[in-house]
Amino acid sequence: MHSVRVHAPVEALRQEPTRSLQNIADERLRQQLAEAYAAGKADGLAAQQEAGREALEAAAARLDAARQEAEENLPSHVVELSVAIASELLAVELHSGNYDMEKLVRGALGSSGVGRGVCTVHVSRVDAERLAEISFRAGTTIEADPSLTPGDIHITTPRGLLVRELEPAIDAIREQLLEELG
Repeated sequence: MHSVRVHAPVEALRQEPTRSLQNIADERLRQQLAEAYAAGKADGLAAQQEAGREALEAAAARLDAARQEAEENLPSHVVELSVAIASELLAVELHSGNYDMEKLVRGALGSSGVGRGVCTVHVSRVDAERLAEISFRAGTTIEADPSLTPGDIHITTPRGLLVRELEPAIDAIREQLLEELG
């Protein structure tokens, strides 16, 4: 005896004679649509997850590159910030007259290498007024120079000109520190 395998729609007709072929086809179509929808939804979700993972990995890579760049630039930023703070503090102290100009001039004179020779110390008008009552070595004269800012000193000697200016000194310190960083 041969056994005959009956397909599901035919079997469904035998079990439910009242159902029509159209109803069975409609049900089968709904089932296929539901399966296709579920598969499409799963594929879409997987694609979204993959796109999200790729976007997250790209963002992490950009963040890592930015962190690495920040770490590499940190020392130079520290130098720049430190110099800016020092410049600002210096400006405040100069503006308030909170510096010892006599000490600065005597230090510059000592560095000039003139000894007790004749020299002219050029300072700002404000500093010239502050130094008016102070005695320096013989042959040293103090002159106001309107082109100089408070704290700056130019000493004219028979050997040449010695310049001590604060802002260029701070700039030189900044450049030296940046150079040492490499």
